[in-house]
Amino acid sequence: MFNKFQIALFTSKLRITGILMNKGIKHFKIGKTSQPLKDRFDQNYQARYSLIKLVYKSNDLKLIDSLEKKLIAYFKKYNANRCDNDQLGGGPDCEGDIGYIYIVF
Repeated sequence: MFNKFQIALFTSKLRITGILMNKGIKHFKIGKTSQPLKDRFDQNYQARYSLIKLVYKSNDLKLIDSLEKKLIAYFKKYNANRCDNDQLGGGPDCEGDIGYIYIVF
């Protein structure tokens, strides 16, 4: 039987892989936030990327923190030339009621 984290990781990998199958996507970055995604995009990514997409959301903020690190490690390994993440997570922990994993591209 799979645990909650394994299911979240599997579904998030599928979601990101589906997005990356678009051949026009040359670069992307994975992140986490507890802000509304539009606010996060406008404040941090609008100058470099065109879109932000939700990958996963949960009220389990420790899961969100762990999930971000695993996803970045995975996609840095298998898409190193396209993944713009410099580090394997480690951004500020999410605060609030809900955390979001997102991809910008």
